[in-house]
Amino acid sequence: NIRCDFTPEQWGLFTFTKDCTDAAKVLNNTIETSYNEGLSYNDTYDITYRMMKTYKEYGAFDSEPLFFMEEVLNEIYE
Repeated sequence: NIRCDFTPEQWGLFTFTKDCTDAAKVLNNTIETSYNEGLSYNDTYDITYRMMKTYKEYGAFDSEPLFFMEEVLNEIYE
């Protein structure tokens, strides 16, 4: 099992304009739960991608957070 505890800053969220703590927690939980339930890289990617789209007002659907998600997934599914 893995544990994700990335900060809003690590995710690259819009922390300069809003409190993104809850958004970061949701993204962390999405990856953590998907991986720990045994889902594949592609399934975890798709679920997290859709969740990031849901939190786009926090900057989660910008290029930096999307790149960060790919880095995290590549690391844990290595």
